Amino acid sequence: MNPPNCPNCANRPPLWKDTSATAPGAADRWHWHCTACHRSYEPSASHKVRFTYAPLARQASLLGR
Repeated sequence: MNPPNCPNCANRPPLWKDTSATAPGAADRWHWHCTACHRSYEPSASHKVRFTYAPLARQASLLGR
């Protein structure tokens, strides 16, 4: 699953998922950040679902199943 690309930059670099404002038990406050133009973008509802949780197959492999 690839992150979205920056809509502002001409070369459309991938956005970075900035989780610096998250903590266990806290509200989900991550956002997208572009390292080229330094803008931040709020993730869409579908991005929050797709990029907040690991895919089930990945979760199982992390648990040793």
